[in-house]
Amino acid sequence: MKTNSRRNWVNFAVSAGFVGLAAALVFWAFPHLRDAVGLALYTIPSHMFVSPFNHEWLLLLVAKSNPALWCALASLAGCLIAGMWDYWLFIPLIHHPRIRPKYSRTGLYQKSVALFRKWPFWALVIIGLTPVPFYPIKFLAIADNYPLKKYLLALIVGRTPRYYALAYVGQELRLPTWSLLALALAILVFGIAQYRKGDKDLTLSEIEEGIASEAGDTATAPSTSPTIAAQSTSSGKSL
Repeated sequence: MKTNSRRNWVNFAVSAGFVGLAAALVFWAFPHLRDAVGLALYTIPSHMFVSPFNHEWLLLLVAKSNPALWCALASLAGCLIAGMWDYWLFIPLIHHPRIRPKYSRTGLYQKSVALFRKWPFWALVIIGLTPVPFYPIKFLAIADNYPLKKYLLALIVGRTPRYYALAYVGQELRLPTWSLLALALAILVFGIAQYRKGDKDLTLSEIEEGIASEAGDTATAPSTSPTIAAQSTSSGKSL
């Protein structure tokens, strides 16, 4: 499957520059929003693809001294940026001819994507609302070309009440900072250990090979390549 990788990388670079500039301006012009901006910036890497970083500990920490609504909106902003970057950066990799056959031919993937296509939007919403790990269904959405706009809308519907509830809990409980930092460290260590322990269908060398090959394709691909939205499957035809 051919994707417009050049456009994806341009979109990422432009948006990353805009995010950095906007964050710097808010830091300078609105000092009272610095905690919220920091939370939004941290949320981005903690939500991208399979991240070992935990977002909830910082949300609970920032909510101790900031309005719950601001904390929820900051977290949502970072989550949406991460969602866009996931699509732009990982669609070319996931659909690369050297990578896609390694998962698309497995029975687990075929059964999972068939189930996902029945209720794609609400599956994203429900899992986004719960503490269930989100990256498996995010992988299905990206691998199955679920439209980006509907994916972001599902994040808004599912994540907003979850973030607000966590922020409210953080305000009410006001857990000690040391306990939140200890929780973040424990989750980070556990996540890294599980990642290294697990059996991986894609080795690091294979992923690097796919990225390098994709970069070569990007350099030679014409700018008129069809976009991923034009190639969406039946999963994107309805909410």
